[in-house]
Amino acid sequence: MSYEYRDARNYYFGTLLNGASVSDTSLSAAVFASLPGGWYSSNTPSVYIPLVLGDPATGNHEIVWVIGHEASSQTVTVLRGREGTTAQAWSAGTQVVSAPTANRDSIPVISWSALPGDAHVGMRAAATDKAYVAEKTYASGWQASCGVALPDQVGKLRGGAAPPSSAAIVMRGGHSTATTNSGGEATHTFLAPFPNSCLAVCVLPSADTWIGQMLLVSETASGFTLRAYRPVDFNTSVPVGAGIALTVSYVALGY
Repeated sequence: MSYEYRDARNYYFGTLLNGASVSDTSLSAAVFASLPGGWYSSNTPSVYIPLVLGDPATGNHEIVWVIGHEASSQTVTVLRGREGTTAQAWSAGTQVVSAPTANRDSIPVISWSALPGDAHVGMRAAATDKAYVAEKTYASGWQASCGVALPDQVGKLRGGAAPPSSAAIVMRGGHSTATTNSGGEATHTFLAPFPNSCLAVCVLPSADTWIGQMLLVSETASGFTLRAYRPVDFNTSVPVGAGIALTVSYVALGY
């Protein structure tokens, strides 16, 4: 069973009613009675609550995940020694706290290879060797937190330069109408420009537009320019001239 979704409780703390050995998978505390019943283990993939067992005097601690609870019960089922901690023996009266953890609830600074395999959906981390923030998705694993692809997964700009390793690859797309000038060129403007540059544009004539040959002349951060030719004149490079409304569907990548 996977544990994909992470829950939390505000101002939630208590103490263990009984001691727990290293191998125990059940913990008891009066505060657990307020947790919802049957909510965690009945979900696939499951929801869990992280809790910290610890001794404030020594700083010794263990992170556990609550994965099962019956309504009004003071006992929970847990996974022990999570998030890089080790399962330990705890005595009755040990502090139990629901609190953010540094490795999961902040944005940890780690290498791509060190991203945890049991991360929850929505966890974000700063990948030091990639120079961007990664985010755990439900269906596609770790992906760029902002964008549609990693910088080293897309092609180069028209001039041959590759996007920088720190780039956030994003998309623009939709339908656009622009009117040709005397050279048969029409510039289509993105609703929102790319922050830096446009990598590539894929263009198709819309069903309700004039159908002819079109050449992608240039792309910039703010839009792209097409030159239209009449089908019979394409080989002789004769553009259509001015005044033709070109409606196109497009998808563009940039950063």
